[in-house]
Amino acid sequence: MVDEIKKIIIVVILFAAVFMIFFTVKFDENNKNKNEADLVIFGENIDATYKPFIDGDGIYVSINTISKTIDENIFYDKVATKVIITNSDEVIKLKVDEPKISRNFEYSDIKYPAKIYNQAVYIPINLFTDVYNINVEYNDETNTIVIDKKSSSDVNVTHNKVKVYEDINTSSKVLQILNTNNTVTVYDKALAHSRWYKVKTETGVVGYIAKNNVNLVSQDEEVSPEEVSNKEKIVMFWQYGSKVDSLGNSKVNGVNVVSPTWYELKNAKGEISSEFSQEYYSKAKEYGYKIWPIITNGIDSANYSAETTSTVMNSEYLREQLIKNILDVVKTNKLDGINIDFEAMKEEDRDLYTQFIRELAPLMKKQGATLSVDMYFVKYIDRSRVGEVADYVMLMGYDHRGSWSSEAGSIAEVSWVEENVNSLINDSNINPNKIVLGIPFYTRLWTIKQGEDKPKTTVYDMKDCQDFIDKYDITTVWDEDAGQNYAEYTKGSVTYKLWLEDKDSVKKRVETVNKYNLAGIAGWRRGLETSDVWEVINQNLQK
Repeated sequence: MVDEIKKIIIVVILFAAVFMIFFTVKFDENNKNKNEADLVIFGENIDATYKPFIDGDGIYVSINTISKTIDENIFYDKVATKVIITNSDEVIKLKVDEPKISRNFEYSDIKYPAKIYNQAVYIPINLFTDVYNINVEYNDETNTIVIDKKSSSDVNVTHNKVKVYEDINTSSKVLQILNTNNTVTVYDKALAHSRWYKVKTETGVVGYIAKNNVNLVSQDEEVSPEEVSNKEKIVMFWQYGSKVDSLGNSKVNGVNVVSPTWYELKNAKGEISSEFSQEYYSKAKEYGYKIWPIITNGIDSANYSAETTSTVMNSEYLREQLIKNILDVVKTNKLDGINIDFEAMKEEDRDLYTQFIRELAPLMKKQGATLSVDMYFVKYIDRSRVGEVADYVMLMGYDHRGSWSSEAGSIAEVSWVEENVNSLINDSNINPNKIVLGIPFYTRLWTIKQGEDKPKTTVYDMKDCQDFIDKYDITTVWDEDAGQNYAEYTKGSVTYKLWLEDKDSVKKRVETVNKYNLAGIAGWRRGLETSDVWEVINQNLQK
């Protein structure tokens, strides 16, 4: 019995040994040629959780590290197992373990695909030097991958035995000793220091040397981010439907953009329904208008469901289909641009909606079309990241109050509008030259009945407001805080309150546009305004 147990133990040990040998060999096969290396990015030693590695000619860096140091917007779609890189010109997609790359929907073969390594996603960063405007080098002597901006300056050392210190202190560790005509890269951000340069040596060592030891003949200026230039002010109106009669018999003086409600997300397949009107299009072009139709996510449909939008946003394939359909209607109908108006989305889809806009923007640019995005102060929109890539942000400066409100008040008092403008500029870092202020051509009549906790509201256009005032012979007063004329009328137990939208309130909004040098103004919607509104805009808007 004892002998049999011994035999069993020996067999188990032998089996375990064979298994370990097999596993080790297999592990080595999976990781052969993967030489892990140290990493320096923009002069900083990166203590990466996921170590970079060399695989053949491919220099691999984890997208986790890239997002923290180079591109905060690099995106990994876990369902599609695709890495997506977006910039001003391109949408680049790499599927894990597939030796192909998609650039703006055009595919080509690559030698080194994206990989999963140590449970992290990696890309061959040396494929994207032009995308990120970087140089990527590997120094086998120090086993270091070095990534620098292409704007960094290479200069010569002018003395022998120049010490490279670990810190700005001669008592710190000496990392390397250089001699005359050794080349070092000087980092721009260190130039302001009175005595020291931060440098990278030819072997990839990063440290500090005294300024008098290098010959800094010339210094490439760091390229500043492209500023949005001042363009012609946008004067736009949204227009419900596609009836050509609504354009009127002549051009509205000063208006240069129209946005009819032509398109909406049709279903969870990314398809778009269309109410495009060639007759409307031709008349608008005759008047000299640019056409940026609205594309909604079906928010005005009786059967609207946030699930439809969510399904599309959560699928890389469906986002791509929706984008292709948008590009198709832009190209087919020769549109000047589009206006994205997606509302009532799920908060958890915030980053995916941002990704949708980031994937759409470069492709719109490629087609020469303008991308404007409606902006609300809601949790499902990342205002900063969306505003970064959109050509224009349409700030919906209305509906501060409505049927949901417990108290009567203005739907767009000027202080609230300015607060929102300031937030976009200062909190969301959106260039004011991108912001178009949306203003209402409507307001709400508030009906307050004694004994009822909540007022009732009725939407009134500008003409309705004047008819109400005339009917009851009401004397209006100026509400300075609201920046509007105010009317009040009591009959029995019922009090009516009205903060008017008229030429005077529009003038206050124009003043806000001028004050912050915004990109322009847009009215919701054509047909609700009185004709004197356009004269006020033309006379007061600083162009």
